Amino acid sequence: MKKPLNQVSIRLKLWSLSAVIFILLILFQGYTLYREREQLKEDFFREARSELGTLSEKIAASLWLYQIDFIEQTLQPLTDREEISFLYLSAASGKRVFGLRDEEHVSLLNRFRQSNRDGLEADGYLLIRQAVIYNGETQGYLAAGFNRRWLDEKMSRKIREVILFTGILGALLTLLTALFARALSRPAQLAAKIIEEYFEAGRDPLAAAALAGEGGGAPPPHSRQSSLFQLTPVPLLLADPSGRILQANGSAAEFFEIDPAELAAANLEKLLGANDFNIIRSHLAASGGNVEGYLAAIGFPGGRKKIVEINVAVLREAQGEARALVAAILDVSDKFLTQQEILENQHRLAALNQKLLQKTAELEAAHDKNMKYARKLASLIKVSYDIFRCNSNREIVELLVSAGSELVEAEECAVFLWDERKNHLAPVKSHPEKLLQRLRSIGEGRGAVWRTYRENQSFYLAEESVQAPDLAELGISKPEALYLITVPLCDRDYKYGAAVYVQRRKGVFFTEDMHLITALAHQSAITLDKIRLFQALREKAGRLEQANSELKDSRRQVLHLQKMESLGTLVGGIAHDFNNILGIIIPNVDLLRAKAGDREEALKRASIIQTAAERAAELNRQLLMFSRTHEVNLAPLSPNQLIRRLAETLRNALGSRIKIELRLDPAAPPVNADETHLNQALMNLALNARDAMPQGGVLTFQTALQEFTPPNGPAGRYVKISVRDTGAGIAPEHLDKIFDPFFTTKSVDQGSGLGLAVVYGIVQSHGGHIAVESRLQKGTAFHVYLKPAEIAAPAAVTAPAPAANGHENILIVDDEAGIRETLSELLVTLGYNVLAAESGENALRIARSTPNIHVAIVDYTMPHMDGIATVKAIHRIDAKIRILLSSGYADQEKIIHKYSHIDGFLPKPYHMNEVAKILKETLRKREG
Repeated sequence: MKKPLNQVSIRLKLWSLSAVIFILLILFQGYTLYREREQLKEDFFREARSELGTLSEKIAASLWLYQIDFIEQTLQPLTDREEISFLYLSAASGKRVFGLRDEEHVSLLNRFRQSNRDGLEADGYLLIRQAVIYNGETQGYLAAGFNRRWLDEKMSRKIREVILFTGILGALLTLLTALFARALSRPAQLAAKIIEEYFEAGRDPLAAAALAGEGGGAPPPHSRQSSLFQLTPVPLLLADPSGRILQANGSAAEFFEIDPAELAAANLEKLLGANDFNIIRSHLAASGGNVEGYLAAIGFPGGRKKIVEINVAVLREAQGEARALVAAILDVSDKFLTQQEILENQHRLAALNQKLLQKTAELEAAHDKNMKYARKLASLIKVSYDIFRCNSNREIVELLVSAGSELVEAEECAVFLWDERKNHLAPVKSHPEKLLQRLRSIGEGRGAVWRTYRENQSFYLAEESVQAPDLAELGISKPEALYLITVPLCDRDYKYGAAVYVQRRKGVFFTEDMHLITALAHQSAITLDKIRLFQALREKAGRLEQANSELKDSRRQVLHLQKMESLGTLVGGIAHDFNNILGIIIPNVDLLRAKAGDREEALKRASIIQTAAERAAELNRQLLMFSRTHEVNLAPLSPNQLIRRLAETLRNALGSRIKIELRLDPAAPPVNADETHLNQALMNLALNARDAMPQGGVLTFQTALQEFTPPNGPAGRYVKISVRDTGAGIAPEHLDKIFDPFFTTKSVDQGSGLGLAVVYGIVQSHGGHIAVESRLQKGTAFHVYLKPAEIAAPAAVTAPAPAANGHENILIVDDEAGIRETLSELLVTLGYNVLAAESGENALRIARSTPNIHVAIVDYTMPHMDGIATVKAIHRIDAKIRILLSSGYADQEKIIHKYSHIDGFLPKPYHMNEVAKILKETLRKREG
């Protein structure tokens, strides 16, 4: 291979390289023209779609209303534009609405519609179609045909520019190649000419002298041939046929870096190398001609090498025998490097050309892929519109299977829906239908379908990504190479199921397909949710119609509850004012009795008044209980007796359908309880039991003394009071909330949600505990645990007598003049020094001006400056003054625990003995 290449001239190689470069340049320019044309088309389609989109928005409402006049008025200006060849507007049904020169292009429009594409180039036209959408629905399509003349004109100008540019580059490349070839070949041509002149006749005196051998001597130094031989810049060697050098010029000695005398004694085999010299001799012997353009590498001291081109001519005798060899040696190291660089550039250009071809193929493939997905996107829009119009789950599932499989080109498809009763995904539809026979329900696991449903995320699995759990969900037991796309049927509020699409061929499913089918599944989930809500709305409408008959009763009940709430507020206010009146009457009765002495008639009348006042006070306490502002008065109480009295009341109230059973332990001891409150708690539990047994049942009251361990306390003996029914029971998820205020599962007219909350509060106020156990359709039992009462020996009943007299200074602060005067007289009777103030401000002035005040009795409710503010201010003036807070609301006794400045609570109405007792206790605290 080396021999033919060495024989090719440098000039021919340069011209071949130039031709290859020129061809690559033409190919590159052709590709550039192709891309330029495609870019022009793409820009045009984008601008045209934008313009048609604006027009479609203007005429959308008119098309929906079928206002042809407005549509023609809007589209008429387009008729004057030269680039628009025809227009065509059709309704969603395909009916023609408006047209401009469309009759001439009917076949072209039909082909365009059948192609299902938004853009097309055909028959010298660029066609674009735009959907006309109004209120989320497609009303029709606007199609326009643009002539391609403007595109051809732009491309013609571009082609002329490219041809001119390519011609200039070609001419420049030709000129550079010619100059470079001439520069490289001129030295060799000059050497050949010199040799030709030097040995022209074959009998030149110089040649003869050279061939004379050992005694011949050198040629005449001043001969013309000798001068040419010595002065030529090309290294020349004259040798006999065996390679022994006969003569060498100065250029040769300089080239070989050897002294001329030493060079004359050398041999070509040594200078050129044995291998190259033998090849040259073999060629000379075989061809009988000369050797031209033989390339070789000649070694030099230090490991250097020079690339040379060797030209050898044979000088023959008249009989044709070789008598001498003339070798011309050209140093082409630079040229060789240049040639090598040129070859490398050729390889690079070839690689670049290959990349350009590859990129072109990739761009074409990408273009085809984009067009394919554009068609799929159009199909997705159409299918989404069809799904949006579905009225049942079955229609949606069928579209998901049929249209979804066609959209992503799936071989198999299956839809799974969530079964709430069985807690699994059940297969409901498949393609092909026989696939449904091998599918099974999917429970919680690691398969792709279950993960898609659980995580609400789509997955695309290819070959090795498909694991055994994924195959098991599809009813496949043996390993198989598959491509899967799984998508969820879920929206933000509800998960309906999942769909899976299967393909066995490679290169069919892509990530874009997963996005397309995910969008379709999301639209399906939205429509499923719409259907679910519509069905719920329909059911709700039925229930509303049924409840309409109960609305009047509900309104009446609500009005009654509102009335009772208002009445409770009113009663609370009245009870407070009534308490203030009693606060005047009762202390004055005590004063009358204290001052009556031995007058029986006066004592009798005072006792009658006191009895009436006590009955009034009890009535007031009941009013306060009704208004929920009551105190708890604990006293030993037999639970068995309380339950027996309550049972008699309930038998009349609950009716004959509910049987009341009593299982009372005779050994159950009394408990410390407020009879009214505990009675109310048990009544609430009984009423709850009645509501749980609308068809009747058994209500059981039971008492027992037993060991009980409270949640946050030590174990001990408690009296257990149980209220048990045989009703519907309480749902487990409601057990933790039944004691929450306002929690109820009843309708507005059946309960306020406070019954059990009141029970819990009453039990807590008694220091007790309450527990509940319930089973659906079996009944419910509430257990109240109370500590047994410690019964003290009964105290002897004695007539009330005034307490021991005092002598301390007492400050009374109350805005009610009657209460203020009565309490002042009562305290004076008890021996105390009294200072009275009608307001908090006046009390502060007295506290500042009067030293050594021992106790201040302050009313809780006063205008302007209330009791708490007055107490704080008095404490700041003199911290030694003891404070008693007075009020008719018993619950306000709890306030004294919030403020360290308050030493006690004095309830209204006042009793002399109680006032004396509380004052003595408070004064002892001061002394302590």
